Amino acid sequence: MSLLPRNELRLRLGPRHGAAIDERLAALAEAGRALPRRASVCAEDEYVYYATLPAPAHWKQAREAAGEHFSALLGEHDLLVDATLAPCGTRWIAAAVDAALVQGWRESLAAHGVALQGLRTALLEDLWTLRARIALADGVLALVRSEGVSLVALAGGAVRDLAWERCEVDDLEVLAERIASGAAELFAGDDNTQPVPVCLVPSAQGDLQALRELCARRGWTLDEGLRSVAPDVA
Repeated sequence: MSLLPRNELRLRLGPRHGAAIDERLAALAEAGRALPRRASVCAEDEYVYYATLPAPAHWKQAREAAGEHFSALLGEHDLLVDATLAPCGTRWIAAAVDAALVQGWRESLAAHGVALQGLRTALLEDLWTLRARIALADGVLALVRSEGVSLVALAGGAVRDLAWERCEVDDLEVLAERIASGAAELFAGDDNTQPVPVCLVPSAQGDLQALRELCARRGWTLDEGLRSVAPDVA
């Protein structure tokens, strides 16, 4: 949780802490801090449906294509859908969040006199944070989350495809197997018999030394770029 200079609360919400909004606002009040009037929520990947789409000329086209994609995939479901140009600008990343979930966050904030002004998604936020740090041009970026790992296939440094692998992230061997198998699937159509290069990005809560050892055993690289900049996941 953080307060921006314009007195806007920023919350990053994960699936293991449903009461996070009440807890964080109560903590501010107990500390004698005036509650902000506005809040911006970043939804962790466990809450979000993602897809990649070809980059058309206009955002409106991409958003319409995203809506059609998720409707075909999920059927009649009340979703908030958006599309954002991925880093390097060759594809759109479409994201959808359950509208009822967002309404619940809105009501929890409103109970404290705080208005929900913005909704962001963790994967997009983290990709923009990492874009200048990652040296991997072709391979898979593996971002460890609370309940799994988001896999981002890169080709020529640009986002090519996405996948989500749900697993027990504290079991590092299970985590490694899911990353390796997911990475192989993302590049299954390529004529390449070599293991897919992987860059592992741990969460702020991960056991860094154990993950370093895991990467050394697997021949992967590790980037700590999110540990110093990502807000606490609630």
